[in-house]
Amino acid sequence: MYMKEIFNASMLPVEAQRFIQENNLDYYFKYQLSEFVEGDNVGKNIRTSSRVANRKLTPDELTQFKQNIYETCLGGIGEEYFYNIVDNVINNIYNPKYDIVILCVKPNEVNASNKSNKQKETLYDRISGFLITEIGECNLPKYKNIPALNLICSNSKKNRMTGKLLMYMYLQALKRRNIPYGILELAGNYSNLPGFCLYNGFGFREDLSIKSGDEEDESKQPRCFPEKDTLTMICNLSKVSEQDILNVVKLQKKIYYENEDRSVPADPLCVRNPNPKDRKKERENKTYLNARINNFFKLVDYQLETPIESIKSSNPEYNAPEFNTKEKIIKHMMNKSKTGETIFIASNTNSNNNINNKNNEPNNKTNNKSNNKSNNNCQGSMCAIMGGKSRKLHKTKTPKQLKSKQSKTKKNRNKN
Repeated sequence: MYMKEIFNASMLPVEAQRFIQENNLDYYFKYQLSEFVEGDNVGKNIRTSSRVANRKLTPDELTQFKQNIYETCLGGIGEEYFYNIVDNVINNIYNPKYDIVILCVKPNEVNASNKSNKQKETLYDRISGFLITEIGECNLPKYKNIPALNLICSNSKKNRMTGKLLMYMYLQALKRRNIPYGILELAGNYSNLPGFCLYNGFGFREDLSIKSGDEEDESKQPRCFPEKDTLTMICNLSKVSEQDILNVVKLQKKIYYENEDRSVPADPLCVRNPNPKDRKKERENKTYLNARINNFFKLVDYQLETPIESIKSSNPEYNAPEFNTKEKIIKHMMNKSKTGETIFIASNTNSNNNINNKNNEPNNKTNNKSNNKSNNNCQGSMCAIMGGKSRKLHKTKTPKQLKSKQSKTKKNRNKN
């Protein structure tokens, strides 16, 4: 049985509400969607801080809402994946397993005095970002009731704080409800460094050991982020305070755990080169990034396809008693990868040969695709950051094609 929506104004401390307002932003929750649409229709900014009974959006209103959500971030993401996931989630937004937060920039006071400009500036025009959560994205017993961060998208051109504030609201809501973990999967893995480092600063750490299940047959075992090109990340909220989370946005402090060096970013990938013109350092950084990406695909293959016995036979160091589960082995390998060490896979077994083959040319293509996605996703540090399930894609549609598809869908429904 699903909990009620996790997002509401009562989850936010007064200090946080004031900070959001000071950054020229308003927020809307799932139970305020009808107010949002009605406020847009009358050209007013209607919102309440306390929960009130609201009607559900009509099919036409949902279609209008989806079209405007696409336009908020599609230029940054530009993938059919985004179209599919938003279409599915918004169509089922009143399913208790989904929840949503929308951030809008406040109306421009100068334009508000000009009637023609006021008529043009709608609430939809002012959407600067949103996030969607889903319970059941990971069905492992430990995480099956956790609202996973399904999708987060922000437009830094409208407000540079949007991405960070959405992340804050996600973790703050979980913390206020005593939910022990925040979980997500990052599209583009390490190639999406803006997203990776944003999450890392909020206390998320990579954890490929939870990847499991089968996308086509969930009855085989619990399904948890089985897609091979997404990076699974977890934030341990039992070791983080509400003030820690707020300090990330207010004071630009990053979240660290015990035994982590606080003088540098928690992950070496987030250490910035102070002199981008230093070509030697840039080459070193690129070599390190490529090593992490190559290790990533090897570890995903290990986690999803290779029995623990095969892992131990090709890596004798894991025959020790302390490595009695695949989870412990994968986590140890992840730590080795973080140091820049190449994960070794012996080539004397069929399973390992298959893995080696997968990590040659196909992975290079995947890596190039990931790099392309990263370049398309972000023109700035806070634009269009994705979390959530990746899809099996067909030919990528342009924003104009997606909008056209939506218009045709609406016409067909009206005709019927």
